[in-house]
Amino acid sequence: MNNLGHIYLVDDDEAIRDSLNLILTDMGYEVFSFATARLFLKALPMKSPAVILLDMQMPEMSGDELQEILSKEVIMTPIIFISGQSHQKQIIDAFRNGASDFMLKPFSDQEIFTPIELAMKADRQFQDSLNEKNRIQNLYASLTPKEKEVCDLLVKSPMSKDIAEALNISNATVKIHKSRVMQKMGVNSLQQLTAIYLEAKLESSASIDSSFQTPPDE
Repeated sequence: MNNLGHIYLVDDDEAIRDSLNLILTDMGYEVFSFATARLFLKALPMKSPAVILLDMQMPEMSGDELQEILSKEVIMTPIIFISGQSHQKQIIDAFRNGASDFMLKPFSDQEIFTPIELAMKADRQFQDSLNEKNRIQNLYASLTPKEKEVCDLLVKSPMSKDIAEALNISNATVKIHKSRVMQKMGVNSLQQLTAIYLEAKLESSASIDSSFQTPPDE
């Protein structure tokens, strides 16, 4: 059976852990279960794609407290809270803090599968986006310093004469750098260059206006 992803189950109830472990393993997930939040934290980092099933009420450290720690560590793995009680304020706070879903015990197999499937899909999309950003940033890092300057200015203005004036170089030199930037970044148009530049949030000395509109090709 193919591995559909990794489930990290944190619940102090051994019976719940055993039951969910069996159900989720049969569904095709690889399950890692922990009796306490502290044991889970010791096991970091996690494999991807992944979903965390997190009990709200646990001794020593509650699910809410663990969620807060993970958010500070910028761990973006989707969290689905599970609980035997439906405290409205607690649920609302969990969603405000970034929880993907909430399941009230006891639950059926289908009630488990649907939110996990949706959360796993979201995590895959996030990982794909992160991988793409890393790819673009690596391409940008391969540019020479002058090519980076040209790239930074190209997403603000497509006009070679403006870039030449800003960098005190000739129009012909700008066009050479522009051609190399486009080739190294793997794009065919300034629209594509601007789109991937903004997608990767490349920081540079050239600040990009938040209201910037994609420039037309020169």
